[in-house]
Amino acid sequence: MHRFTALVITIAVVVLGSVWFDTRTSATAQEATPTAMAGHPLVGAWLLDTNADDPANGPEVTIFTADGAYISVDAEGFPNHGVWEATGERTAGLTIVSPGMEEEAFAGMFVVRASIEVDETGDSFTAQYTGEFVTPDGTKTGEYGPGTATATRIEVEEMGTPAGPLEVLFEGGEAAATPS
Repeated sequence: MHRFTALVITIAVVVLGSVWFDTRTSATAQEATPTAMAGHPLVGAWLLDTNADDPANGPEVTIFTADGAYISVDAEGFPNHGVWEATGERTAGLTIVSPGMEEEAFAGMFVVRASIEVDETGDSFTAQYTGEFVTPDGTKTGEYGPGTATATRIEVEEMGTPAGPLEVLFEGGEAAATPS
């Protein structure tokens, strides 16, 4: 009888343990399931030109994450942050909020709102956008625009054959990086 009870307890522990492990695994797998936006063609890193008509306007490096975050750094090193959401199979809405300072005081925010369409290849997009200043007291100045932006996806590239050592690249400014 004692042996039978031990066997029943062992089987119960194994069964309950398996059920607990299976439940835990299912919950973990469910939590790890990507959001619907993960498969959207906008997810990734892009070179963004917010004014293609101005050759002096440098590009921004922009990232759209699968969970709806937008992170960008312009050519001068200033960051921009925002959120995006899919509005269709290849379209999305974007809001960027950039707070500003003026003489050590909060000067308000600049808000950009955009409608984006990724092309059929998934390697470029165009966007129409407006900009609006919001004063520190929350007064909105109204949206201005629209402007047009274009972007090209940043792709992983294989390392090439070095033209010289890194020290040469960074010695003497731009001229050092220009082959003779």
